[in-house]
Amino acid sequence: CGTVSITSKKSPIRGASKNTELTKPTTDWSLEISITAGTNTAQEKAQFIHQAYAELHRQLGSGGQALSEASYVIVRELPASDWGYGGSTQAARRAQASALQS
Repeated sequence: CGTVSITSKKSPIRGASKNTELTKPTTDWSLEISITAGTNTAQEKAQFIHQAYAELHRQLGSGGQALSEASYVIVRELPASDWGYGGSTQAARRAQASALQS
């Protein structure tokens, strides 16, 4: 389970002077996903970041607007005790699932 937040910020190309005419404006995007800590390996998170950036580039970097390299994909790991849904933390859900399997 996870949550996703996407934000954008238009920005000029780094190093360009105020008088420089930009033919391809850039947009900085940030994609943030929250997951339960310990549910994914470092390799899985790296693969997600790579694929999510490629998808952002495919969908948002078209139409004459370049996707800035300063567009971030963030995987935020939260302790199972610090978030949940339906009134129960993820830790409580795990404990309940373990009790049912015993």
